Amino acid sequence: MSDETELYIQRKQTAVNFGLFAIEQQVAKLPEARNTDPLTSHKAAVANAPRRGSQALRILATYLEMPQTDESAAEMAGVPGGWKRCSDLRRLGYIVPTGTTARTSYGVEANVCAITPLGREVLTNGR
Repeated sequence: MSDETELYIQRKQTAVNFGLFAIEQQVAKLPEARNTDPLTSHKAAVANAPRRGSQALRILATYLEMPQTDESAAEMAGVPGGWKRCSDLRRLGYIVPTGTTARTSYGVEANVCAITPLGREVLTNGR
Protein backbone atom coordinates (compact mmCIF):
# COMPACT_ATOMS: atom_id res chain seq x y z
CA MET A 1 0.00 0.00 0.00
CA SER A 2 1.38 3.41 -0.94
CA ASP A 3 2.04 6.12 1.62
CA GLU A 4 -0.62 8.25 -0.07
CA THR A 5 -3.21 5.49 0.27
CA GLU A 6 -2.32 4.92 3.92
CA LEU A 7 -2.60 8.66 4.62
CA TYR A 8 -6.01 8.75 2.91
CA ILE A 9 -7.22 5.79 5.01
CA GLN A 10 -5.93 7.44 8.20
CA ARG A 11 -7.72 10.69 7.36
CA LYS A 12 -11.00 8.89 6.61
CA GLN A 13 -10.76 6.91 9.86
CA THR A 14 -10.05 10.12 11.78
CA ALA A 15 -13.11 11.76 10.20
CA VAL A 16 -15.24 8.73 11.12
CA ASN A 17 -13.93 8.81 14.69
CA PHE A 18 -14.65 12.53 14.99
CA GLY A 19 -18.10 12.03 13.48
CA LEU A 20 -18.86 9.26 15.96
CA PHE A 21 -17.56 11.39 18.83
CA ALA A 22 -19.68 14.36 17.73
CA ILE A 23 -22.82 12.29 17.38
CA GLU A 24 -22.23 10.44 20.66
CA GLN A 25 -21.87 13.77 22.45
CA GLN A 26 -25.06 15.17 20.93
CA VAL A 27 -27.17 12.01 21.29
CA ALA A 28 -26.09 11.63 24.92
CA LYS A 29 -27.79 14.98 25.66
CA LEU A 30 -31.16 13.72 24.42
CA PRO A 31 -33.58 11.96 26.79
CA GLU A 32 -33.32 8.19 26.61
CA ALA A 33 -37.03 7.63 27.28
CA ARG A 34 -40.10 9.77 27.91
CA ASN A 35 -41.22 10.42 31.46
CA THR A 36 -44.50 8.70 30.63
CA ASP A 37 -42.78 5.52 29.35
CA PRO A 38 -42.97 2.40 31.54
CA LEU A 39 -40.01 1.30 33.67
CA THR A 40 -39.12 -1.38 31.12
CA SER A 41 -38.55 1.30 28.47
CA HIS A 42 -36.24 3.21 30.80
CA LYS A 43 -34.27 0.03 31.57
CA ALA A 44 -33.96 -0.78 27.86
CA ALA A 45 -32.80 2.77 27.12
CA VAL A 46 -30.06 2.52 29.75
CA ALA A 47 -28.94 -0.84 28.38
CA ASN A 48 -28.79 0.58 24.83
CA ALA A 49 -27.08 3.85 25.79
CA PRO A 50 -23.54 2.72 24.83
CA ARG A 51 -24.73 1.93 21.28
CA ARG A 52 -26.82 5.05 20.63
CA GLY A 53 -24.05 7.08 19.02
CA SER A 54 -22.71 4.36 16.73
CA GLN A 55 -26.24 3.39 15.68
CA ALA A 56 -27.08 7.02 14.88
CA LEU A 57 -23.87 7.41 12.88
CA ARG A 58 -24.56 4.28 10.82
CA ILE A 59 -28.12 5.40 10.12
CA LEU A 60 -27.07 8.96 9.27
CA ALA A 61 -24.57 7.62 6.72
CA THR A 62 -27.39 5.84 4.84
CA TYR A 63 -29.00 9.21 4.12
CA LEU A 64 -25.99 10.06 1.95
CA GLU A 65 -27.33 7.47 -0.49
CA MET A 66 -30.81 8.94 -0.83
CA PRO A 67 -33.72 10.46 1.07
CA GLN A 68 -35.70 7.66 2.73
CA THR A 69 -38.05 6.60 5.51
CA ASP A 70 -36.87 5.77 9.03
CA GLU A 71 -37.65 2.13 8.35
CA SER A 72 -35.50 1.91 5.23
CA ALA A 73 -32.62 3.86 6.81
CA ALA A 74 -32.58 1.59 9.86
CA GLU A 75 -32.78 -1.48 7.64
CA MET A 76 -29.91 -0.29 5.42
CA ALA A 77 -27.80 0.42 8.51
CA GLY A 78 -28.66 -2.93 10.11
CA VAL A 79 -30.12 -1.30 13.23
CA PRO A 80 -33.30 -3.06 14.45
CA GLY A 81 -35.72 -0.52 15.90
CA GLY A 82 -33.60 2.27 14.45
CA TRP A 83 -36.59 4.61 14.16
CA LYS A 84 -35.61 5.97 17.59
CA ARG A 85 -32.16 6.93 16.31
CA CYS A 86 -33.86 8.62 13.31
CA SER A 87 -35.94 10.59 15.77
CA ASP A 88 -32.71 11.60 17.55
CA LEU A 89 -31.16 12.65 14.22
CA ARG A 90 -34.19 14.83 13.41
CA ARG A 91 -34.07 16.46 16.85
CA LEU A 92 -30.38 17.26 16.29
CA GLY A 93 -31.10 18.74 12.86
CA TYR A 94 -29.05 16.11 10.97
CA ILE A 95 -32.04 14.90 8.90
CA VAL A 96 -35.30 16.66 7.99
CA PRO A 97 -38.60 15.60 6.41
CA THR A 98 -38.73 16.27 2.67
CA GLY A 99 -42.49 16.73 2.55
CA THR A 100 -42.96 13.47 0.67
CA THR A 101 -44.00 10.03 1.88
CA ALA A 102 -43.28 6.43 0.91
CA ARG A 103 -44.89 3.12 1.79
CA THR A 104 -43.34 1.07 4.55
CA SER A 105 -43.13 -2.71 4.61
CA TYR A 106 -46.42 -2.60 6.54
CA GLY A 107 -48.12 -0.75 3.69
CA VAL A 108 -48.57 2.56 5.50
CA GLU A 109 -47.31 5.95 4.38
CA ALA A 110 -44.27 7.29 6.25
CA ASN A 111 -42.37 10.56 5.99
CA VAL A 112 -39.26 10.58 3.85
CA CYS A 113 -36.27 12.40 5.33
CA ALA A 114 -33.04 13.72 3.82
CA ILE A 115 -29.68 14.59 5.31
CA THR A 116 -29.07 18.27 6.08
CA PRO A 117 -25.87 20.25 5.49
CA LEU A 118 -25.23 19.92 9.24
CA GLY A 119 -25.62 16.14 9.00
CA ARG A 120 -23.16 16.03 6.10
CA GLU A 121 -20.71 18.14 8.06
CA VAL A 122 -20.87 15.77 11.03
CA LEU A 123 -20.10 12.84 8.76
CA THR A 124 -17.29 14.53 6.87
CA ASN A 125 -15.69 16.82 9.44
CA GLY A 126 -16.91 15.43 12.74
CA ARG A 127 -18.56 18.65 13.90
